[in-house]
Amino acid sequence: MDELDRMLYQGLSDLSPGQAETGRINPWRPAMGRILWGLALCLVTLDLAGLNYLLPLAGDILLYLGFRSLRRGSGWFSLARGCTVLSFAHGVLNLLLRGTPLRLMEGL
Repeated sequence: MDELDRMLYQGLSDLSPGQAETGRINPWRPAMGRILWGLALCLVTLDLAGLNYLLPLAGDILLYLGFRSLRRGSGWFSLARGCTVLSFAHGVLNLLLRGTPLRLMEGL
């Protein structure tokens, strides 16, 4: 029995992937990349050619896509996804109201 166990352990060590292969396979990597790029785009404000409106909206879209793929991991990711949807809706509503005569009203 000891000889069989030893042979099984040797066979299992041959089947396991190497460290270089396991570093490349990471399900969190694409999602976290989208989240980090989304945060960066939301924080950048450039008052040039409408980028001050477009960059945060593009950042919200990237944040949504990143949190959407992680939503099953934890309830906090679902909450962050919901906050991203609210932020996107606020940005779109802000853009729409700025294009109407309501913009001239005090407080907008």
